[in-house]
Amino acid sequence: MPEASAQFAELLAAAVTEAARDVPAVSYDVRDAASQSRKALDEVTKQIQSRRDHRSNLDEKLLGARRFLADAVGVPVSTFPFAGELISVAEQHSAWRGAAERVIAPFSSTLLVRDELIVVARRATESRTLGVRLVIEAVPHSVDEPRRPKDARSLVHRLAVSDGPLASYVRKRIATEFDYACVSHPDELDDVERGVTIGGLVKRNSRRYEKDDRHDVGDATRWVLGGDTEARLEALLERRREAKAAMEEAASRDAEADSLRQNAVTRRDVFTRVSAFTWDQVDLASAAAVTKARRDELRALTSRSGTLRDVRGPLRLHFDLEEAICALEWGPPQGCVDGEDPFADETRSRSSSPTCAVSSKATGPTSRPPVRSSASPCCSA
Repeated sequence: MPEASAQFAELLAAAVTEAARDVPAVSYDVRDAASQSRKALDEVTKQIQSRRDHRSNLDEKLLGARRFLADAVGVPVSTFPFAGELISVAEQHSAWRGAAERVIAPFSSTLLVRDELIVVARRATESRTLGVRLVIEAVPHSVDEPRRPKDARSLVHRLAVSDGPLASYVRKRIATEFDYACVSHPDELDDVERGVTIGGLVKRNSRRYEKDDRHDVGDATRWVLGGDTEARLEALLERRREAKAAMEEAASRDAEADSLRQNAVTRRDVFTRVSAFTWDQVDLASAAAVTKARRDELRALTSRSGTLRDVRGPLRLHFDLEEAICALEWGPPQGCVDGEDPFADETRSRSSSPTCAVSSKATGPTSRPPVRSSASPCCSA
């Protein structure tokens, strides 16, 4: 606490300055990071649930569109497979999985519909907004044998197609559209018409090269080929662990920023209250001096030689006289009419004395005291 008015003035000026200080809101970046991390965790959780529910690597929206078409046409969902569900990378070539995913990507999410169902499938597709980009490919009844790959390093040799009524068509499409040489170095792409590196650089034709690194080539959470969802599910579970850790860290930063801001607001409010004080309200020295003076006055008034002690004698004599009159005329006092006797303790002591007892016997139980005025200081029977 300040000990002088000058110190208080300095403190007051500082308090006014702090009270006027603006407390900024929590940073947008901090808030946005917390929000985005929660969304990322929710998204990967949905993907995990979708893999467990549908046993497919395709996007949930595509699966929903297929369910709608199958219901509209009146056939099982398995009647309309996506091409990617029928294609997988041979286990001995698993290192090329990411590169194969990039090459086959235009075909893997294509919905295959046999010719006899294409008309009703088109009508059903037109009847509703699907909320997703859906590519449908009509599959003919008969399919020629696929041509042999041009290069021994062809991606065709590293892929496997599931057996079924559409297997011949899928093999032909792969041999025709995705006969890409798998080369170990980008310079080797000069020697092939179409090729791909293990890092995911794709040569589509003699002049066009493509590398889609929006996601890492080895990111299994993006893979859609094959009917086995275990690899993608494992990758998604790992991604969820990472997303949860990131969400918790972002939430912690957000909570810390909130706490710091709240502390700043509380501090500002304290300074606002301090700035309303005056020197008289906090001058402890002056207050202590006034208190001491009042105590000294009180001590003087209550001391043996003080004014209060001086007036007790005559006041006591007055009440003793009144008691004597009451005792002679009415008997011992039983209670005060006009208020408490200021010497009540002494009165009770005197009432219990032998003199009072004799007076009580003298009056007798049958004596009737005269009516007294209510203004009398004596006690009523």
